[in-house]
Amino acid sequence: MPTLRIVTKAEQAVDNIRTFQQEIEANSRDNELVRTLSHFRSWFVLKENGRTLYAPSKWVGYIGLTAEDYDANNVQMDGRKTEAALRGWFAEVSAGPERNELMEGLNEYLANFAKKPSSLARVSVIRVGILDNASEDTAPNRLADALLTMYRILPREAQKEFTRLFKKEA
Repeated sequence: MPTLRIVTKAEQAVDNIRTFQQEIEANSRDNELVRTLSHFRSWFVLKENGRTLYAPSKWVGYIGLTAEDYDANNVQMDGRKTEAALRGWFAEVSAGPERNELMEGLNEYLANFAKKPSSLARVSVIRVGILDNASEDTAPNRLADALLTMYRILPREAQKEFTRLFKKEA
């Protein structure tokens, strides 16, 4: 049984999202990972190469898991610890059209395994600029990231008004 280690870098978390996709698609649909898909509350999303990839925090937050590792260790895994580690690199999308789109995608993704998301499911996306060079972590970039996060949680009508005002100023 491998030692469970929490991720310490955004790149590890992103790699784990990719690995989750590979593991769940490659392994039998009759394993603990697939059986618990409907139980996960915190999902992390990566959009790349025209695909939207989903993975739960209990997977994303631990380094180097396989489906077998998850089967053997899932009882001792702690989503609160992984969410705390991931919070600095990901932002929860709690309202608006982006959340609706991501939740619909999660629904479709889990339907492939005859599962539905938990009624308490949340989705988080990687913060803008996190995977860029660390030297670009400047105050203006952090401010832009904060503004984008705030925009994402606005209701749809408020997003439209914000966009209208922004275009007017630009």
